[in-house]
Amino acid sequence: MSFRALIFDFNGLIIDDEPIHCLCAQKALEPHEITLADRDYWEIYLGFDDKGLFEQIFKRSGKKLQPKILKELIDAKHKAYLHELEKNCRFFPGVVAFIGKMKPRHRMAIVSGALRSEIDLVLTKGKLGKSFDVIVSADDTRHGKPDPEGFMIGLAKLKKIDPEVRPENCLVLEDSHAGIEAAKRAGMKTCALTHTYPKDQFGDADIVVSSFEELISDPRLT
Repeated sequence: MSFRALIFDFNGLIIDDEPIHCLCAQKALEPHEITLADRDYWEIYLGFDDKGLFEQIFKRSGKKLQPKILKELIDAKHKAYLHELEKNCRFFPGVVAFIGKMKPRHRMAIVSGALRSEIDLVLTKGKLGKSFDVIVSADDTRHGKPDPEGFMIGLAKLKKIDPEVRPENCLVLEDSHAGIEAAKRAGMKTCALTHTYPKDQFGDADIVVSSFEELISDPRLT
């Protein structure tokens, strides 16, 4: 089938920044005497928005997380992230060209657990600010992935622009299991890019590719 809309994740899909997120979360947690191991971040917490990340870390650590502390953690991680991003903003190979080729053919959206200011900064750096019709960030949702809320909000916004957009003609591009689950719960088709996990771990995705260079020639996107 052909797709009317492409919906992109952001962290770990457009921008190669998951190691930065891990580092910044570790820095934010230091004053609270909680150690976040690299392995735990990649195996347990990848795909969570900042709120969900810190809530789950505190829960697993057996500590109570007060709303004031949660806000301080999110603010500290955000500040550290922006600082690191100014030094090291790396896009995945082929993603800028892919977005440029797909834009004239599809409605385009981002649905991400990142903060809107982080998304805007990266899109500005990549000169991609006008490429997306809709952006749904952590600022717009109450529940992060694997909850489908973000995708449902994105769908509603896309339908206001183009009434022909339906869940079944949306293709969601993701790099995490939580993202794939959220998209499928929203009734959308899914494409996993193996930026983060190997191909054999994405058996539930409709399409699995290793790179944007591979995906750009897929006849289903023409």
